[in-house]
Amino acid sequence: MTSSGSSGSLADVLLCPVCNDQINTPKMIPCGHSFCLEPCLRDLLKTWHACPLCRRDIQVPPSGLADDFPTNFALHALVSTNVTSTIEESDTLRSGTSDDSETDCELHQRQGVYFCETCLKFLCEKCNSTHKSGHKIERLNTISERRIDALEPMMGEISNSLKIIGERMESVKDAKIKCGESCQQAESEIRNAVSSFTDLIQEEGNKLMIEVTQGREAGINALNKVEVQLGDVRGTAERTEGLAASLMTRIRRKDIRDTGMFDVLTTQQEKISKELANIRGPPDETVLVKFQSKSMPGISLGKVTVVTEAGNQPNQPTGFSFGNMAAPSTGGTLFGTPATSQGAVGFVNNRSTLGTGAFGGLFVQPMPGRSRSLFG
Repeated sequence: MTSSGSSGSLADVLLCPVCNDQINTPKMIPCGHSFCLEPCLRDLLKTWHACPLCRRDIQVPPSGLADDFPTNFALHALVSTNVTSTIEESDTLRSGTSDDSETDCELHQRQGVYFCETCLKFLCEKCNSTHKSGHKIERLNTISERRIDALEPMMGEISNSLKIIGERMESVKDAKIKCGESCQQAESEIRNAVSSFTDLIQEEGNKLMIEVTQGREAGINALNKVEVQLGDVRGTAERTEGLAASLMTRIRRKDIRDTGMFDVLTTQQEKISKELANIRGPPDETVLVKFQSKSMPGISLGKVTVVTEAGNQPNQPTGFSFGNMAAPSTGGTLFGTPATSQGAVGFVNNRSTLGTGAFGGLFVQPMPGRSRSLFG
């Protein structure tokens, strides 16, 4: 820090209220007052969390570091461009005394007291009495005071703007954190939704696999029944075939006495044909277990929405969704009122559930597709 000997009102703006030296690395606290970062503000935060000028509480940044207070760029620019000397000259002009030869009159080399705005020359008392008539002449003190009076409120406005900018930047930081947190929450909800749907899909798949097992058992049982029926008929047919062969041998020997056997064979053959005709199964009908898949274009986990929150009152979702990140319907920018709006990303879960048969239907079908029970 470099000491400043000026006590004028404008020069005082560049003085740190704590050390009373020219301010160095000016940091602005929420109430709008500025102090040297090192050591003034650091020491102040160690001992006292209130502004020494207005006594308002100092809201320390989340990091707890004095470095994270916003820099007062207006004061920093004034200090870095060495305008202190110019301010001191202006204050000296206001007092009416100066040793600076730059303000001497050209003719008499005396300290200028007046200034001609027409020919842009400094004038002493003697020059002023003989200067050209019709020129616009004012006392240097008057010009200096008027310009200083115009500059001081301007600096106040700049300082206030910097305070607002600092607050807004803090709000942006907070909003970025909230936006990130909302994204993490949305991702977590999406993972949970995917897990829920996966469980439902697995459950539905297990049900279908059970139906396949049941269908296999029903089909095999039906085929076993056909196999038993065919075995019974085959036994009857084999016995009848034996009797017919015996009869054939006897007839070839010209033994035609047992005419009743022929009638028995005829009756047995009719019985075999009737029973065989009543047995339903291969090759006329074949048992197949089939899975009829259903397309599921309507399944949706939900949608991702980007909303603009004004204060604590969220607006309606603005139409964002997976695959169609459309612009918000409320305007051309995401944030309508930057000072109060915050961006947030949310996930809206549709809570859709998969009902029975969502994958498709499983059925046991005798081929060619007669509308009745298995081989019944």
